[in-house]
Amino acid sequence: MTGNNDWDDDAYARIADARYDPERDELTVRFVDGESLSLAAWRLLRSTTRTPDWTNVRVVDGYHINVPVAAGSGDLGTDETDIPGTTIRAISDPLFAAHMARQAEESARQVGDRLKVLRQARGLTARQVAERVDMAQQNVSRIEQGRHSVSYKTLELSQPVRLGPGAKHRRARGCKDTAQAQGHGRFGGMVVRRDRVKRRGHHVISFGSG
Repeated sequence: MTGNNDWDDDAYARIADARYDPERDELTVRFVDGESLSLAAWRLLRSTTRTPDWTNVRVVDGYHINVPVAAGSGDLGTDETDIPGTTIRAISDPLFAAHMARQAEESARQVGDRLKVLRQARGLTARQVAERVDMAQQNVSRIEQGRHSVSYKTLELSQPVRLGPGAKHRRARGCKDTAQAQGHGRFGGMVVRRDRVKRRGHHVISFGSG
């Protein structure tokens, strides 16, 4: 069992390599901190994922494992799925899982607070924001209240902030869970990795300069 000091170390969730054992149907993941974990492969995928090709599993950017799957059954309808190192750790470490859940709640609250401040500063209603980004109004309200998963929509808040006729509305590629959401884009003052932003098709609300 691990503790808080381990979680704060980047090596705890950074993946060194991953190997699949077809006889056991297990994936063994070795982390940079030297610890190795072996998990049943099925535990790492959603129930809707079909025909995973574990023999071609690969480590991407040190933080994710990429697995080819049947067309349309991967992340957001693609032919691949990514498994973050944090997800693997959370499956095997209940204390870390609880820690991640608390972080997700705090991230959702911060993103919601930031979105609300920007919206009100531009004199817009939640309905107007929802219409401009093709999102249900209730989801915009839930995001502002910190009650909606941050992974549902990626909000890219860039400076100088502008939410008006010139605000950009586009599709980009982003993350599939809250832990990954903390590693993408710019949430208010939180500036995080952008290396995987172009991998999937999440909506992006961009408060740009026009």
